Amino acid sequence: MTSGRTLRIAHLYPELLNLYGDSGNILVLKSRMAWRGIEPQVMEVHVDDRPSFSGVDIVFIGGGSDREQKIVCDKLLAEQAELKAYVEDGGVLGAVCGGYQLLGESYLMGDEKVPGLELVDLYTDRGEPRLIGNIAVESRISPQPIVGYENHGGRTHLGPGVEPMGKVLYGHGNDGASGYEGCLYKNVVGTYVHGPLLPKNPGVADYLIARGACGEQGHVRPPDGGRGRGVSMEKVIVFGSLSMDMSVKCRAIPHRGETAVGSGFLTTPGGMGGNQAVMCSRMGADTFMVGKVGDDAYGRELMASLARHGVICSNVSLSADEHTGIGLVMRGEGDNRAVYDPGANATITYKEVRAAIHGLAGKDNVFLCQLGCDLEATMQSILCAKRNGLFTILNATPARSIPEEVYQALDVLCINEGECEFLSGISCLDDDSREKALRFFERRGVGHTVITLGRRGSVTLVDGKMVKVPCFSVETVDTTGAGDAYVGELAAHLCFGGNIQESMVYASAAAALCVTKVGAQAAMPTFAEVEKFMKAYKGE
Repeated sequence: MTSGRTLRIAHLYPELLNLYGDSGNILVLKSRMAWRGIEPQVMEVHVDDRPSFSGVDIVFIGGGSDREQKIVCDKLLAEQAELKAYVEDGGVLGAVCGGYQLLGESYLMGDEKVPGLELVDLYTDRGEPRLIGNIAVESRISPQPIVGYENHGGRTHLGPGVEPMGKVLYGHGNDGASGYEGCLYKNVVGTYVHGPLLPKNPGVADYLIARGACGEQGHVRPPDGGRGRGVSMEKVIVFGSLSMDMSVKCRAIPHRGETAVGSGFLTTPGGMGGNQAVMCSRMGADTFMVGKVGDDAYGRELMASLARHGVICSNVSLSADEHTGIGLVMRGEGDNRAVYDPGANATITYKEVRAAIHGLAGKDNVFLCQLGCDLEATMQSILCAKRNGLFTILNATPARSIPEEVYQALDVLCINEGECEFLSGISCLDDDSREKALRFFERRGVGHTVITLGRRGSVTLVDGKMVKVPCFSVETVDTTGAGDAYVGELAAHLCFGGNIQESMVYASAAAALCVTKVGAQAAMPTFAEVEKFMKAYKGE
């Protein structure tokens, strides 16, 4: 945000929607803008006014009683098309309590179903008891938990492309059951938290100001104005498989027809998509999982594991017809073999992924996927992500054919030697063949191709020349999650502005740390661990 700017705030119907001291929210926005050298201009829109959202940077809607809420809804329905266009074009909108309910398809006033503004894919019904009390919410839009008071009989339900504002730490939230509160859609923030909201939560005010000033590239700055991992507003959207991995250790992988005695049986959350999402999150990226699990114990445990690692699962759906995906892994000394039953992963549709992309996408955010789900849905999702301005990364495993138009939509293709040979027909036996393979994918329009070579490191093209990044030498315990650790850190490092070669170095370090532990998600290192490892390697 630069000094000398002017931001225009449209405060809608303050004489009707000021039940929770919402004028205090406007005062906070004005003060925090002025501290940054931004001139605030507040335009109050009253009942007899015809609002225009042209040139407006932030729209704010407060809360009121049922009667006032209905009056405002009737007024705004006449402006629905313009307000919808404002939101879809990235306009910033904050809505509290009654204003939050107005955003959706409908809400209930007594037994009457009242049409909403349909700005966000959500709806509100009613339930008992009324949800009243203090509330605290952990959210990516605020460096501290969002706190306040809630008092609502409504139960708000989010559609598949809408992200919750955050996870309830204390209190009830949207519906008293899901554990989530509020909504985030494009640059819209809706919440039941009041008291009023912004004086108690300056981080949320800064988020709205940053988005108003900088659009999708706004950042929440920590108090010292610096920026590091964990405070970025970049997103990584991971579409991929989720499975429960069952593994057993053996001295050597058995040959055909051979039965080996094993030990150390483990049941651990996994799946390529889930593992890579956990790695992205542990590296500090705001990570959103798109996938499907069965309505069974394994599915519930997978979602709980992702949530424990900070991955947002509001776009993970349940299949009533298919079981959760299962992976069977044999852990040999320095090697492993796996077989995979996709289960519910094979049933997720392009329509479901498209809804998530439309709800979460922002310019230069990252879309990461693999080939463990329905192939057609995956290919169409890559094209959709590219059309929506996302930076696209495909980890082409398991190896399957890729259409030419999808190659052209890829910013990064990450493959191992076997996948490279399947896709290009070129065996990576030496530097000449590896460079030939890299140029094969370059001619097809891929931005960067990364070929991983196991213990021999990885290669890519930088400024037309092949670059080799060595592997780090460590004592190997379990290689199960190594590839996913590599890809997850590669995506996260690129998300934070790293170049391809630097990202590959950090990805190699993450993979090296991962193989020193047993399991997949449980073995993923944190960014602090990777940084410490890198400093030790450099002798710092």
